[in-house]
Amino acid sequence: MKEWEDDLKEWAIALLIGATVILLVRSFIVTTYQIDGDSMLPTLHSGDQVVVSLISSIEPGDLVIVQYSDQKDIVKRVIGVPGDRIEFRANQIFVNSVVLEEPYIYEQDSNLEDMTIELEEDRYFVLGDNRERSLDSRDLGTFTTQQIIGEVKFIYYPFQHFSAIHY
Repeated sequence: MKEWEDDLKEWAIALLIGATVILLVRSFIVTTYQIDGDSMLPTLHSGDQVVVSLISSIEPGDLVIVQYSDQKDIVKRVIGVPGDRIEFRANQIFVNSVVLEEPYIYEQDSNLEDMTIELEEDRYFVLGDNRERSLDSRDLGTFTTQQIIGEVKFIYYPFQHFSAIHY
């Protein structure tokens, strides 16, 4: 009888340690989000569930979760990082005077308003892949590192959308 109690105690301790590790990883290293809306089509669909790294360096092309209000987070693609010059002209986007190649966008936005933005220290410019249906830096302005929650790493559900995010 004593062996059974010892085994049960060991299993309980192992489960407690495992649950604690999972909780710590989920709280400090990765988390999950459900996509709400069509602003990131065709890359992400409404209802997709994604894994987000909370400790990533932010690079152009990354998909990030951004806190834009106390109640709402949005997912967008990083177009410009601190020090970049973003120009909208002739219905094209230029980053540091180079045309931005965007194989991921849903439709080319033919209504881009001409403007130039110089990104200051700790400022990021983000856009949705579905520009016609996206609330992004064109409307909301730039975002700080503190507003960027993390980088979307992959879609894990629904299974037919399972894929790593890369560009």
